[in-house]
Amino acid sequence: MRTYYRGPDVVVNDQVFEVCGPKPQRFLVARLRDVHVVRTTRRSSWGRATRAFELWAWYERDRVQMYSSPDERVFGQVSRALRRAIEANE
Repeated sequence: MRTYYRGPDVVVNDQVFEVCGPKPQRFLVARLRDVHVVRTTRRSSWGRATRAFELWAWYERDRVQMYSSPDERVFGQVSRALRRAIEANE
């Protein structure tokens, strides 16, 4: 098994995309379809805008939000790791 990314909240290898934390999730890479990035901007009640970067996909029959991060650098590392894992499964 080849690991493409290992961080405090996500592990990506050639078989599994696993999110750790308060809402743990585990996705088999071979079953992911139409993986895409969504950038969101939210305004807090005091007017401050916050950005988030999200990974969405179809997993089996459901559209799921796989991962979200406000840190563009970390998000880029995670999304590139997932892209490499998907390519390894093709």
